[in-house]
Formats: sequence, structure tokens, C-alpha cells
Amino acid sequence: MSTWVGAIVETQGRQDFWDLARKQGVEPLATDVPARVLIEFEPRSGSEAAVQTAQALSGELSASGIAFAAQTCADVYELHAFERGTCVRRLIYSRDEGGWLRVEGEVQPWERAFFFDDASTAPDSDTWPDMLFDELSAEDEAGPVGPSRVPVA
Repeated sequence: MSTWVGAIVETQGRQDFWDLARKQGVEPLATDVPARVLIEFEPRSGSEAAVQTAQALSGELSASGIAFAAQTCADVYELHAFERGTCVRRLIYSRDEGGWLRVEGEVQPWERAFFFDDASTAPDSDTWPDMLFDELSAEDEAGPVGPSRVPVA
């Protein structure tokens, strides 16, 4: 079983980012402040901690944040996108429960990079997008420089 729970937060390059993150229970593995930080959570803590952290840091930093949970063996996915602390997109998919359970908010610019399929979140779609790497262009695979990985204590 592969399960991931995390949050990706834009830091705005703020030097006080780690102080703000510590208030959310995040302990850094480095001292530098990258443009984006990936915060990993223990799967047993559920997605609630990731959602709360992404929303709080997004609001505090007036930036973007995404919380996600994915269980690949069961095709269960949940994403919450925040802008300045406000939820702007919520996606929940479960293969065993019939496909898309929630599709809320406007399509976000990062979705193509996640799904590799512009129409994958159409409300009338009942399938999770095909993410086969042999269909990706070099541009799709390259993407931006990766975020830092910071587990939550």
C-alpha cells in the first residue's frame, strides 16, 4: 500500500517562514527558505493535519498552499488548495465509491502537472486520470525545482 499525506506551501521567501511553520508543529530539516516546501505527515494522522497546516500557512504568508492525501492502491485521493488561507479548490476521488465525490472551485494552474489531463476533473467524469509516464513530454516531466521535504514531528 502506498499512502502519502502532505502539504506544499509557497514560502514567499520570508525569513520567518520556519518560525511560522514551527507554530504549526513543523520541524525543518534545513535552515534555508526555498520557494516551496513539501511537508510530509504520517498517514495515520489523516489529511486533517495537512489541511489545517496548509490553510494556516497559506493565510499567514498570503500565499498558496495545497494539502493532499493519496492512497494509490485503492485509488483514493483528496486535495485542498488554498489562496491566502481561503479554500479555492477541493477534489475528492474514490474509485470504490464511484469516482469523483467532490469537485469544488475553479480549475487551478497546478492541476495539469498533477493529473497530466486537462479534462480529468470534469464533473461528468467517473475515472481518475491516466498518469502513464510514456505519455509525458520532457516539459511535463521536468517541472519546477522540487520543494524541500520536511516531515512533521
